[in-house]
Amino acid sequence: MAFQEKRLQEKCPQRDYWCSFRLVNEQGDGKAYAGLTYRLHDRWGEIYSGELNEDGQGQAHNGFHQAFVGAKDFVRRYFRDFYTDQTILICGHSLGGAIALLLAEWLNRSYPNANVILYTYGSPRAGDSAFVKAAAGLTHHRLVNHHDPIPGVPSTWMDGNWKHLLPGTAMLVASIGTPLLGTAVLLGGLLNLRGDNFEHHGEQRHFMPRKATSDGYSSILWQPGCVALEQKTCAQWAAEIDLRGDMPTRSILTQMLSFAEHSSNSGYSRAALTTLLRWITAQQRNGTLFTDLERRQISKQIDPIEQDMAAWQPESYLRFRQNLRTKTHPRLNRLTELDLRAYYDKSHGEILEFKPEQQKSLSKAQKRLKAQSRVIVTRKDVFGDEAERADLDALVTEWLELAEIKKAAVLAKVSIDSPTLVS
Repeated sequence: MAFQEKRLQEKCPQRDYWCSFRLVNEQGDGKAYAGLTYRLHDRWGEIYSGELNEDGQGQAHNGFHQAFVGAKDFVRRYFRDFYTDQTILICGHSLGGAIALLLAEWLNRSYPNANVILYTYGSPRAGDSAFVKAAAGLTHHRLVNHHDPIPGVPSTWMDGNWKHLLPGTAMLVASIGTPLLGTAVLLGGLLNLRGDNFEHHGEQRHFMPRKATSDGYSSILWQPGCVALEQKTCAQWAAEIDLRGDMPTRSILTQMLSFAEHSSNSGYSRAALTTLLRWITAQQRNGTLFTDLERRQISKQIDPIEQDMAAWQPESYLRFRQNLRTKTHPRLNRLTELDLRAYYDKSHGEILEFKPEQQKSLSKAQKRLKAQSRVIVTRKDVFGDEAERADLDALVTEWLELAEIKKAAVLAKVSIDSPTLVS
């Protein structure tokens, strides 16, 4: 068995993140090993462990993987003693979402005849592109709150040693003091998120408030298909941390985890309850997913992003250097003048290519919003296999009479007088 150490060092130049490598049989036919558990130490003393996929590729963060191993033993025993042919639903919130993804992918491969369906809520990015590609066959519904920053981690911008030059940082520094700094923060942050090795798995569904200042009780569940909306908070958070240049070590995760929008109670449960109430009362708008007012409210949040992005232009190298003289930056202080100029030119070119991509994506999101607003929500959509129960209407009516549900309906501005569903 041979370990390609050089490739590991190229893929893992920083601590606490993913490594990517292959184990192959050099004495035999050169095929990759699969199914082996590994435990590796990098040159900084960090430990990486995991299980190789069929391509012999391993991608693992030690914390996620160790938690997955603990859950795997329990699930293996359950399958041995109780599993027949049930559909397997796996759910995970926050860091548990990352563990749930590893567990679901393992089940999907270990029990190919099982119907494994995964739901995650506010999950961090649990793998690199190789992992996401290898897990393409897994059904994964990934739900994200609009103002939740956790889905943006882990990421290269969290490099506590400030070793890495990120593609959007030059444009962020150059834009300090300009009227459209917010747009630079969004574009630069998105570019930095795209520039690392971490990717999301699954099909994202996005809880977006009807108004920018609204809470979870006003959320609408839809699929923008646009990173400028889906990763807006993550990108802004990452860019602002990068601009400040004062990342507070591990406490940053504590800050992010404390966001109300990330909470399973005040964040995701509230948004999910609102969505369920809206779907139950969908017959009041002929079963459509959104009302015309709701569509316009979402659209009005996209409009200013489109307008500011169209107006924004990258600042000059002169302004970039002037801002660096008044504001030190840990990623850039060690560079020579020639290095700074080369770095700025590369960043300038990348963001000029990136900007029209995002403008086009925002335009498509507006069209998706209009199309999805016409989608009909059926009884089957809401209750799945229970939709044909004879007592379902009575049960729903009883549930809607609960004081907590009535209060939630008032806060969500949802009328529950006529709960009959579209069939």
